[in-house]
Amino acid sequence: INFILNALIVWTSSQVVLHICLLFFSIPISVFISICFYIPLGYFFYGKNVFGINKFSRKSAKRYILLTFLTLVLNTMGTSLIHSFGINKNISALIITPFLAVFSYTFQKYFVFK
Repeated sequence: INFILNALIVWTSSQVVLHICLLFFSIPISVFISICFYIPLGYFFYGKNVFGINKFSRKSAKRYILLTFLTLVLNTMGTSLIHSFGINKNISALIITPFLAVFSYTFQKYFVFK
């Protein structure tokens, strides 16, 4: 539950940044800026509030960045795969989200913040 609450804070914040950027920049630049905002925010919130980390390390930061990009790839591939079965793109993205959340939590618990 703590992970989900923190995920909502981090995700909502990064979505606000993304949508503001989309008013002024292209999609790739806007996504890049939102990811640059998401990474430190997520790293801090998940590390401190979910996994009780008080001292952060370079190693865990690198692992978190790797996780972020891996999740983006899996999200893209999963959403595209589900969409290929004729399901709406937005619904496809909603379907893949719980799987990505479980993947992200597990990866953070056993790899990033172990």
